[in-house]
Amino acid sequence: MQKIRISGISRYVKIGFDEERKRRTRVEVDVEMDYDFSKTIEEDNPVIDYRIICDIVNDVLDKGYRTIEKICYEIFNNINGKINPEHLKVKVRKKNPPLKNETFFAEAEIEK
Repeated sequence: MQKIRISGISRYVKIGFDEERKRRTRVEVDVEMDYDFSKTIEEDNPVIDYRIICDIVNDVLDKGYRTIEKICYEIFNNINGKINPEHLKVKVRKKNPPLKNETFFAEAEIEK
């Protein structure tokens, strides 16, 4: 199976609750999908425009959702609706979440 991955799409956004929303936090998104790109190989012409994926991510991040779970769900549904790949996995990471312990990131993932 052929896979396409776009990893580390990142932006600083206001996310979370209360005090946390007063500053921007780095959010990263990874998208992985199984997609037959044999036509791309034959014609050296892309079947999927990666900018569409980035536009979907940016549009969802601009909505001001408070949780990574909601962001992940919305990105997943938008990509699935526009491209409908055989397999799709979306991960959303919130870097350095304000927890009592030092934490590199919190992550939500949806896969079909």
